[in-house]
Amino acid sequence: MTVVVKVLLAIAVLSAWLATVGLLGSKAPLARLHSAGYLTITTTFFVTLAVLASEPLSQYAFKAVLTFLILAIPAAVTTHALGRAIHNRRESTDAP
Repeated sequence: MTVVVKVLLAIAVLSAWLATVGLLGSKAPLARLHSAGYLTITTTFFVTLAVLASEPLSQYAFKAVLTFLILAIPAAVTTHALGRAIHNRRESTDAP
């Protein structure tokens, strides 16, 4: 394992811990949703980069990129939809 791969995996672990602290430390639903979205995208991204650095043109690299895309695209859409639903619910309950 090269130094680059170790650094990328360390960044993935650090971002996972950072997102976990943010998720457990925030009380607002939108802040927790932001932390969960950050966790999904950043950790998967850095693990994918580590696989690409380790095995650039292999089946592992293809699977890692495919996994990232399968997780990233729906995660962004779902996070946006959940955030919008929370925002709309707040607006509907704020009215007299």
